Amino acid sequence: MFDHDRHGFVNYEQLKERLEPIERQLMSTQADVDAVTALVAQVATDLATAQADLQTQIDALAAANPAVSLTALQAAVAPLDAAVVALETLAPTPPAPAPAPAPAPPVPPAQGPTGG
Repeated sequence: MFDHDRHGFVNYEQLKERLEPIERQLMSTQADVDAVTALVAQVATDLATAQADLQTQIDALAAANPAVSLTALQAAVAPLDAAVVALETLAPTPPAPAPAPAPAPPVPPAQGPTGG
């Protein structure tokens, strides 16, 4: 029979053994991504809830006290609106383009039959 290691051939079982650690790593990586996704979703929900609660309180305060200026308070809360929108549109940053391949080295001139 053939010596698989000497000839570089790998049978199915050997291939499966070599791929299993990679598959486990990919699955744990996906599990990590899923966990982070759940955390980000919870932060987004909490932030949107806080923003809505603050807006309700500001509106109530404005209605109850029309003579009080709420400009500074509204300016302080404004970044929350931007944060909520930013979280809703969050997407991965695209990878940078691959660098151009290096030019091939020059080909030396051909030498004659005597070695030149």
